[in-house]
Amino acid sequence: MLAGNTADSTGTKWASDYDIIEFFGEYGTKFSGLPVAVFGNWVKNTVAISGEDTGWLVGAKLNKAKEPGSWELSYDYRDLEADAVLGAFNDSDFIGGGTDGEGHRFNFTYQLAKNLQTALTYFHNQKRSDGRDYDYRRLQADLLLKF
Repeated sequence: MLAGNTADSTGTKWASDYDIIEFFGEYGTKFSGLPVAVFGNWVKNTVAISGEDTGWLVGAKLNKAKEPGSWELSYDYRDLEADAVLGAFNDSDFIGGGTDGEGHRFNFTYQLAKNLQTALTYFHNQKRSDGRDYDYRRLQADLLLKF
């Protein structure tokens, strides 16, 4: 496995090519005066050599961290099969990087100043490898400076 992707018989290069179809959608509205959004993403590798060729994500977001003192909550659940995308370019925080995993992501963001945010993100994931599932947990604290 190369970053979760299926390797060829030598174990040194990818067994599949990657021709990807992807769809993303988001719907936003207001609920009790707060912005709310639901979103989803679906991806399929049309030339994968394995049946592990699909990934998807669904989530929601409440409020928007924009002005100092504002906050934002978000959640998503995702499942990314081994050959759905090239693992080397996948989100390095989800399952520690790569592909072939699933799980939850919880996020809270607070706007400290006009160009400064702080965020806490918790990943509760399972990574599949060698026919087994491994628990993957990560609590991440970020300080974001926009300029």
